[in-house]
Amino acid sequence: MSSSILATGTAVPSHKMSQAQALAMFQDFACVDDRQRRLAKVLFDRAQVENRFTFVPHTSAYQWCLDDQTPPQEITAGGSLTIAPEPTPRVVAGNSPGLSTGQRMRLYDLYASELAIASADQAIANSNRTSNSITHLVTVSCTGFASPGVDVNLIRALSLQPTVERVNIGFMGCHGAVNGIRTAMNIANSDPAATVLVCCVELCSLHCRFQWGPEENEKIIGNALFGDGAAALVIANTSGQRIDGAKDGSKDNANSDLPDWEIIDTGSVLINDSRASLRWDIGDHGFEMILSSDIGDRIESALSKWLSQWLLERGLGFDDIDFWAVHPGGPKIISSVQKSLHLTQQQLSVSFDVLRRYGNMSSPTVLFILDQFKKTLLKSPPPKLKTPRHALVIAFGPGMVAEVALLSTPK
Repeated sequence: MSSSILATGTAVPSHKMSQAQALAMFQDFACVDDRQRRLAKVLFDRAQVENRFTFVPHTSAYQWCLDDQTPPQEITAGGSLTIAPEPTPRVVAGNSPGLSTGQRMRLYDLYASELAIASADQAIANSNRTSNSITHLVTVSCTGFASPGVDVNLIRALSLQPTVERVNIGFMGCHGAVNGIRTAMNIANSDPAATVLVCCVELCSLHCRFQWGPEENEKIIGNALFGDGAAALVIANTSGQRIDGAKDGSKDNANSDLPDWEIIDTGSVLINDSRASLRWDIGDHGFEMILSSDIGDRIESALSKWLSQWLLERGLGFDDIDFWAVHPGGPKIISSVQKSLHLTQQQLSVSFDVLRRYGNMSSPTVLFILDQFKKTLLKSPPPKLKTPRHALVIAFGPGMVAEVALLSTPK
């Protein structure tokens, strides 16, 4: 059986925050002395992020840190918490932890669906399918919880059939998109009539830390890296059939309706002795991302041996991979993969570019990379080859677990 990614869609919020603005805000909120302010600058500079997008203007967070630690009103759509205050309120660094986890989840419920809908609508349009053709819906997120939530809102907003079958992949971290691809692939392989919509949406900025306590350096790195975004895929079984799901059924449209990628297989490995290296904990004031300093060593020592064997079992080697979609969890993670697999800077240039332009958006990020590869292929398609070109998606999540998806260009 063979399944394909018919199309992708991506979306980011309208508010853009520079790394300089993010650093200044973190120094105002959390840095209680000059030593912390200097160290924060080093951490933010090392992140290699220039910009990221957030669903709420970043200066709005200043009113989440007022002395009484109480939001000025209930969190509602269009309320004052979504509007950047002018002038910026004065806050005492380290005085307030910001919103409670419950309040942050209400913001997730308000805004996550908006991004998800935008990316999913784009993916469906790019696939030349209609919303009525979607039989299964897979939602992926690790930055919030709501029920009914994103899945139900997607069904309503996109006019999906009320009989669409749903799967929610929650709290799996940055490799969640690979889990979504695997789930959709298995559905499509078992049901040739299925068309699966996969939607990854994350509001990472919700979990910005407002305090920097002793021995918490590993917890504040996320402030320098994370942004918000969403990405969606349409996946269907393409075994022995022409991709002819064009909206109007015309021959011309059908011939141009080629999938983005064929899905060959997915894989997963739990890296030994790495439980403490990458964690995602639920705290009283947001979720706490912990990135240990040894994460690079864990990747370098374990990834190459496992991945080379995994590819060999599928008749491939590292030299057969044309597109490396390595999740930019941070420059240290990318460089560790580069060292472990002996890749060039050019092979990982798109990963570094996505990190620079968007930051780490958690699960949608690798799909932004795939989308960029597809655009590159459309701009300058290679000469017709006898064999397809391969792409490998690699991402990491708490545990620490490496997840991969092997894709190829359409035959």
